[in-house]
Amino acid sequence: MKYAFIILFTLVVAKISFGQKNLTIDQCLALDGFNFNEYNQADRMPKDTLIDIKNGYYEISDGEIKLLQATKFNNKDKSILIIATGFYADMQCANYFTNFYIKSKDSLIVCNQNRVMPTLKFSDFFIDSTITEIVKKYLPEIQEEYFPNATIENIYQELFDFHFILPRFGTDIIVELTVCDYIPTNVVEFDKNDWEVINTNHASIKFTYNKSKKKFIVK
Repeated sequence: MKYAFIILFTLVVAKISFGQKNLTIDQCLALDGFNFNEYNQADRMPKDTLIDIKNGYYEISDGEIKLLQATKFNNKDKSILIIATGFYADMQCANYFTNFYIKSKDSLIVCNQNRVMPTLKFSDFFIDSTITEIVKKYLPEIQEEYFPNATIENIYQELFDFHFILPRFGTDIIVELTVCDYIPTNVVEFDKNDWEVINTNHASIKFTYNKSKKKFIVK
């Protein structure tokens, strides 16, 4: 109930203020095209809401789990980019998903990630070739038991997801990998050491926003 009241109050205040040229983060998220309900795709009750008007940051959380992060990026030409990360969880795995929006009049329009981000590959985050060698090792059995004709890239997609960690301060975002254990739990048993490598042998990448080019570049 407290969470619903906060969201309702935010929307009412934002609607009143739409005539302003420089919308705040809460006003941006109240525009047509953004749906709060899309971002908590898990059996979790939102407990805390953080709205940082000055820094253009919005967060809804359940303890340490951030169910929604949203950050406003102001471009040099006065246009606005909004990035929002949500949380998904089922009985097997949990991951994060991210949407990119451009403000257009009184709406937020979804834009393609490649418009503002370099193309990302899971292998870009691997520290060395060890994960690839492990996937090759289990690939024939995975093909036989679960995913006929699967490629190495297909298995990466089964094991990993990107997590965009958005800033409250500044314009740097961090992208890291989350790991899903559906295959080793339900399909093919992995050696304990091999699975430890899958879980840990990757690093995060930091990107910084260029407000003139309206793109993120590797920092």
